[in-house]
Amino acid sequence: MTQNKILTQRQRIAAKAIAAGETIAAVAVMANVGRKTIYRWLDQPDFTKAVTMAGDEAVADLTRRLVGISMLALDQLETILTDPDAQPNVKCRAAEIILARLLPLREMTEIDARLSALEGGTK
Repeated sequence: MTQNKILTQRQRIAAKAIAAGETIAAVAVMANVGRKTIYRWLDQPDFTKAVTMAGDEAVADLTRRLVGISMLALDQLETILTDPDAQPNVKCRAAEIILARLLPLREMTEIDARLSALEGGTK
């Protein structure tokens, strides 16, 4: 992150805390500055860019973790569906969960393919 050379250590702490959803009061305590200082920083383009970048990094981390455990969740649903001893209502709920997520996933995949085609395959 190029902001590391521009921002102070306190600003980097504050940017990450804001991106994590902390209140301004909590961020001020974490960064050991006053709330007015945080508000002043929020008017600075380099600081707001650092907040955005920290938020983007957090979302990317979350996405990686979710993708990592998604196969476990799907395996569990499959186990329920194929378990001859599972209650019908439990099997029905597992099937409902899978089917409810299938269409949005397919739509997102199609939109992504269309967007890539529009961008000339540069994605």
